[in-house]
Amino acid sequence: MKRDPILGVGNQTYLLDLDSDRVYDELCRTHPFTVDKAQWESLFPHIEWRSSCG
Repeated sequence: MKRDPILGVGNQTYLLDLDSDRVYDELCRTHPFTVDKAQWESLFPHIEWRSSCG
């Protein structure tokens, strides 16, 4: 199958929810993951650490 530079492999369609509050609530309900402080600081050294959910 030929690789499309925009879509990747094959024909794919992604539907994105534009309601960021709803996306946040759903992700925290289903995947309550928080980046620990050390990893946060290595990824976002310019932003103060905060819990992702809760």
